[in-house]
Amino acid sequence: MGFLSTNTEQPEKIKQLAAAVKQLFISQRDSYYGFGMWKYFPTQTYRKFAHAEETIYDVISEMVDQALEENNANFMHHDDDVRSVFQHILDLKDLDIRDKKSAIIDFIAAGIETLANTLLFVLSSVTGNEEVIGKILQEFQDHRHTIILQDAFTNATYTKACIQESYRIRPTAFCLARILEEDMQLSGYDLKAGTVVLCQNMIACHKDNNFAEAKTFHPERWIDKEGNFSVNIESSTIVVPFGIGKRTCPGKRFVEMEIVLLLAKLLLAFDIKFTKPLETEFEFLLAPKTPLSLILRDRVF
Repeated sequence: MGFLSTNTEQPEKIKQLAAAVKQLFISQRDSYYGFGMWKYFPTQTYRKFAHAEETIYDVISEMVDQALEENNANFMHHDDDVRSVFQHILDLKDLDIRDKKSAIIDFIAAGIETLANTLLFVLSSVTGNEEVIGKILQEFQDHRHTIILQDAFTNATYTKACIQESYRIRPTAFCLARILEEDMQLSGYDLKAGTVVLCQNMIACHKDNNFAEAKTFHPERWIDKEGNFSVNIESSTIVVPFGIGKRTCPGKRFVEMEIVLLLAKLLLAFDIKFTKPLETEFEFLLAPKTPLSLILRDRVF
């Protein structure tokens, strides 16, 4: 959509959309806890949330309308993977245009901030470690000047392991929220139906009884004896960056592919250094604390 475009004249609406999505999550954070006065009158938090929602809807609706007029997806700026997803939604005959817009809005609003945060967390984990960088580059060394195809993605064992390890250490969605459908007892507490339960999976990911040397970035833990990327049954219920069960993020497969491709393309093009440790803050999601401090230099092979 142009968020990573090198064009210095990035459309103002793209900037508005990115800012609105960020504000949406911050407003959700601010409204999630406490008494919830926004339920009774429009608080400042509620007004910011509503304004962010309106901005997201207006900007994306304009993009969709433009695409329908032109009968293509130029509004996606030649990103073939993203373009094909949204074009498929627009081509569906059985959906009303309002439903199509809603589906695209949900996809974009959920994906922009989470994808960007996850990419930064992965980069902060792998940069500065020349051995790790070397192994990732080795998996994509034949694609320095060519398109990265499915075979390279499929065989990117170590790259996927690095991403999985980053999910474990700093997951963007660091806890799972569920509303109980019935009364139940949990850890000795009697909870009523309708209670919101937060499962702190990031804390579980940092415990040594779940992962050996849990505080250490160790991608090899996700590679089996045959040299394949592998997530065993025990860890699959702890490292759950996309949720689990029927509430699993519908964009999971898309994001998994994009993260691999973005990481590969960035590392092939640049030598990236964080000049100080990446700090995080709670914005409903786990997010990098800005401004970031990093240096990008053209990579020389």
